[in-house]
Amino acid sequence: MGRRQLVSARRRAGPGSSLRLSRNAVRGGPGGLGVWNEPNLEDFLKPESLTKSERADRYAEMLSAVYPIVKEASPSLPVIGGAVEGADADFLEMLYDRGLADDSDAVSFHPYG
Repeated sequence: MGRRQLVSARRRAGPGSSLRLSRNAVRGGPGGLGVWNEPNLEDFLKPESLTKSERADRYAEMLSAVYPIVKEASPSLPVIGGAVEGADADFLEMLYDRGLADDSDAVSFHPYG
């Protein structure tokens, strides 16, 4: 069941993409699992013609699929959502409207850019 959800999330991300889960290593193992990278940018979710709202939809679907799989495998491992480039408050608000608070344990953003 979990593998099918990941494959489904990968398909929703777009052709030629990969579902990328990154780990932040800390002493004793990963400190959290970040899902995707900068989904608010055109280059990171395909097709590039997606509107910002459509990118938020795709990312929220992906996060919603990944969260229960991670929690089933490792309940104490924090799932980190967002990973938005810049302080993109509009995009973060769209993600919160789509369930970010329910499908992640922490939110990240990249303040550079």
